Amino acid sequence: MDSHYKKIYPNLIKLKILDIKDLSENYINWLNDYKVTKHTDLIFQRHSLGSIKNYVSNMKKDKNNFLYGIFFKNIHIGNVKVGPILKAHQTAYISYLIGEKEFWNKGLGRIVIKKIKNICKKKHKLIKLNAGVSELHEPSQKVLLKNGFKLEGNFKKQIVYKKRRYSLLKYGCIL
Repeated sequence: MDSHYKKIYPNLIKLKILDIKDLSENYINWLNDYKVTKHTDLIFQRHSLGSIKNYVSNMKKDKNNFLYGIFFKNIHIGNVKVGPILKAHQTAYISYLIGEKEFWNKGLGRIVIKKIKNICKKKHKLIKLNAGVSELHEPSQKVLLKNGFKLEGNFKKQIVYKKRRYSLLKYGCIL
């Protein structure tokens, strides 16, 4: 992977439905890496190739949840989940994870959220997206705000991190 780039260009980032053939040891390593998952519910589980194959297979069958891989120059570097989609309301939650640490703090999150908003509007015909973020995860909060999300709720003491309770911040965006 190129580790000497200064800026990530949007045209080098592709989002596509994740497939079994996209799975790799790197992907499993992210999911089992504390630094990658510490602000997610993934931190509470151990992952294996079998468990990930099962998850991706189930997501592909699901009509209300979609798992998109984030690809940089055809290399899988993270995921964005859309769902569950509430079709009657034309809304959904999104969650995202950049697994490859060399892509952190490079503006990738902003590009990814912009692209997934476009997919949600055009392909899934959604009107509103929601996202939940730990109060401790300031980079993710900034990514959402830069993409037009607004803070809509503060669920105090909702999540546990290192045996302490923190707020879950709920963001929303009209597409």
